[in-house]
Amino acid sequence: MANLGRLEYSLGHYHDSRRWWEQAVGTGHPEMAVQAMVNLGVLDREQGKEDDARRWWERAASTGHPDAAPHANFNLGRLEEDQGRLPEARRRLAEAAGTRHREWAPMAAYSLGRLEEQLGDMPEARGHFLQAIDARHPDAAPKAMVHLGRLERQEMAPDKARRWFGEAIATGHPEATARAKVGMGVLESEQGNTPEARRWYGEAISSGNPVSAANAMINLGRLEARQNNRAEARRWWRQAADTGQAHWAQEAERLLERMYQQEDEQRRADRFGRYGWQVYADRELMISGMQGDSDQSEDPPQASESEPR
Repeated sequence: MANLGRLEYSLGHYHDSRRWWEQAVGTGHPEMAVQAMVNLGVLDREQGKEDDARRWWERAASTGHPDAAPHANFNLGRLEEDQGRLPEARRRLAEAAGTRHREWAPMAAYSLGRLEEQLGDMPEARGHFLQAIDARHPDAAPKAMVHLGRLERQEMAPDKARRWFGEAIATGHPEATARAKVGMGVLESEQGNTPEARRWYGEAISSGNPVSAANAMINLGRLEARQNNRAEARRWWRQAADTGQAHWAQEAERLLERMYQQEDEQRRADRFGRYGWQVYADRELMISGMQGDSDQSEDPPQASESEPR
């Protein structure tokens, strides 16, 4: 029954997959029924039925099944975080992380690290990221390395940051590698290594990851603006705007609009200066603040609930 449910799900026959999984739950089988509960929760979450998903996952978690319970707790943690119930999210993710399950423990540890990072508890975040890395999970570990690189950069430890970004790149994980290259660019830019920053941003743009590429275009534009290469800055921001990546495209449009405003202010200031109105020219130049912009490193996306198994 559970296998038939997975087959129907893979074919997009969600009504039929639900019917098979509900029958599997009805059997009370110690393996098949519990996994079917997890799968029903995934299906309900995808269909926007969060309360139903929560009930299925709570049932699965309460069984203590060595595979399904950590899976259900991980999914519950992600659901509660998305709904802003952070204490409950932390509790569920901690339960999954504490099982040392080969799949769900490192995924939960990575998610816990992100949660603690967002709440400002960096020591806790670091510990959870290290757990994900120590487990050598193929998805959670490279992403955790990127986060540790960011933490070390923010704490003014550039050598440690480079090491973590470098380890993430060495894994070959497509998403983490692209993000680590953006992180390297931000780090080198902050350290005043402009040629290296350009190189890393260029590699991120060539990575094929659309989000990281757009992020790198924004940062490369900022770097060129700080170097007073306004034409180059404009070119990169136009490319970022054309990517259609929601956040970065909007940021590119904002930066372009501000650049046009500043150029207009500069022209007016020049006119005032030619006529000896220096006080007005100085006021116009004080309005703009392009040079103060710093590069940004994207926030790697959170692990989502798994597909049915």
